[in-house]
Amino acid sequence: MTNRVLKLAFCLTVVLFAVFHFAENTADPDLWGHVLFGQQILHQHSVHKFEPFSWTAAGQPWINHEVLSEIALGTAHLILGGAGLLWLKLLVGMVTFGIALSLGGRGLEWPWRVLSWCVALVAVVEISFGFAARPQIFTALGLACELWILIRIHEGRVQWALALPALFVVWINTHGGVVAGFCVLALAAAGTTAEVVWDRVRHAVRSPAVSGTVLLGLWLGTCVSVYALWLNPWGGDLLRWLVSSVLWPRPEIEEWNPVRLGWDHGPMFILMAISVLAFITTKRRRAFWEIAVLAFLGFAALRYVRNTPLFAVAVLALVPP
Repeated sequence: MTNRVLKLAFCLTVVLFAVFHFAENTADPDLWGHVLFGQQILHQHSVHKFEPFSWTAAGQPWINHEVLSEIALGTAHLILGGAGLLWLKLLVGMVTFGIALSLGGRGLEWPWRVLSWCVALVAVVEISFGFAARPQIFTALGLACELWILIRIHEGRVQWALALPALFVVWINTHGGVVAGFCVLALAAAGTTAEVVWDRVRHAVRSPAVSGTVLLGLWLGTCVSVYALWLNPWGGDLLRWLVSSVLWPRPEIEEWNPVRLGWDHGPMFILMAISVLAFITTKRRRAFWEIAVLAFLGFAALRYVRNTPLFAVAVLALVPP
């Protein structure tokens, strides 16, 4: 009975710790615009493709890569005002955290499952960084959903590959972080393929741990998801704009600069150390796709501060087992 009470108290503490961090109410500087654009779409039942607001650029082509997220923000503000925006971002944060935590605890029983909850205590601090009411929070949720689908596919439930294109149709119309999400998908397919080749060639394994059905599902989901990216109001123009925007230097914006070694992002460096240690010492079979995804998101986090929450989501979901 005492152990059960202690377990429940510990889990409740972690959950409340997450609520505390996701409930932080600093407003993003662009929040007014996201709410305005979303409410304009709701009122006019159409998406602007030309600049309708400014004085100097009125009538110029306008690619808005955050339509669905702005509709969500605009709707929340229409219903509950500022409180609605706070509740929306708290909901997105807790669902993202919950999905990642559930993935991190897969296959683990108590008391070993406490490891995933301990990692969660560190990860939530980094996940909640910059988690204001803005479109980027939906990319964190999208990544958590993507990892959930990828794990289900690798467990043999290949039918979940059909969910990947649906996810990317929503994601491409929600936030530009879909570029990172698609890179994760491509790396997962490539990493798993490399693992199968490694097993068959290097170790002469006739029956690799990953079945051909899983490989087929991954690549089919990847290929169809490529087509799904074109299902937006601007088609290929949006994709070209997103890719080029990632390459723009923004030294004046702190979150578009590399992460500096220090305590500001101490949790991220702790998560990196935990990840390296886990993959070096584990007796569990090392999945190539998990290593590739974590390496990519780790590099992205070091390159741009704004990517640190994505790396923390992936660590929480993939490393504890």
